[in-house]
Parts: sequence; structure tokens; C-alpha cells
Amino acid sequence: MEIQVRLTQVDCVSEATQIIADGRAVLHGHTLIYAESQHPEIYHEVTFGRQKILLRRRTEYGSQVLLDRSGRGSASIKSPYGEMRLEAVLSAVEQQDDRWMVEYQLLDDSHAVVTHQRMIWELTGISDS
Repeated sequence: MEIQVRLTQVDCVSEATQIIADGRAVLHGHTLIYAESQHPEIYHEVTFGRQKILLRRRTEYGSQVLLDRSGRGSASIKSPYGEMRLEAVLSAVEQQDDRWMVEYQLLDDSHAVVTHQRMIWELTGISDS
């Protein structure tokens, strides 16, 4: 079904907030697909499964973060320079009908924090269908 989504990304270290998407999306079960506001050619696919959460950014050089609800996970980031693999740690997760949230950290080989972010999806139009 088609809905509206607003994705807010919060850098938990600097507390900087950025709106990544604010527009139409497709919700199919527990999977949400939408485009970035500033780069409509870049699509995101988010799946909140029972055991795992998948965050996928689809572009020429994309990324995938797979978070196990028990707390651990992995990330793969592709760039023109190759593919980087990182450990992921789930800090918090919420899933309501109109709001999804995940907070996680990506760690390098020495377990230093590369990124610590919170992603908040506000979903509207769900009850209309």
C-alpha cells in the first residue's frame, strides 16, 4: 500500500538532525520502500522482521545494515574504493503502526565507533487503506 513517510536521521554523537526522506513510500507487510528527498534516484528498503532488521540503501554504491534484535549485526558499505565490512550493535528499537525507530552503532576492526545514529520513520496514511 502507498503511504507517506518522513525519515529523520539523528547523529547521536553530534546531535545533528537531518531529514532524509519526506514523501511517498510503499509499505508491504513489514517492508518499507522509499526514495531520498534530495536524491530521488536513491532508494531505501527497510524491513522490520521478527528476528532481524534490514536497512538497505540502493544506489550504485550502496549499503546494507543487518541488525539482529538480540543486539548484534553487520554492515556492508560499497564505494568506488571497494567494500567495507563493519560490526553493528543495536542500541534501541521501536515499532508502532505509525512510527518505526532504530538506534545503532557501527564499529571498526578495533571496536571503535564509526557512527552512532538513530533513524526515525514517521508513517502516515496506514489506516486509510
